[in-house]
Amino acid sequence: MEDSQVAAALSAQLAKRIGPERFETWFSTQADLRIEDATRLVVGAASTFARDWLQARFGDDVRDAWRAIAGETGSVAFDVGVRRGENERDVVTTATSARSEERRVG
Repeated sequence: MEDSQVAAALSAQLAKRIGPERFETWFSTQADLRIEDATRLVVGAASTFARDWLQARFGDDVRDAWRAIAGETGSVAFDVGVRRGENERDVVTTATSARSEERRVG
């Protein structure tokens, strides 16, 4: 699956799980999603508060949506320190992490 297809599938899965309005509010303005090595999803947030809030409120939904696409071997990390672009493979949008909390999907 190409990056654009993965991005579309992930966005659709997540929007279906949490609702399109909540997806737009939180994942279009407060977070960036990046796929690394085809199995790791990074949710980058603009602040520690946003990272913690996203992880607490949507962590299970994000992991379930990612598992539906990447399979059981995928993992999800929630990071702080969002920057768009800069030599990263842009899938949904791009994040660069300063801090990470990672839990294995499964």
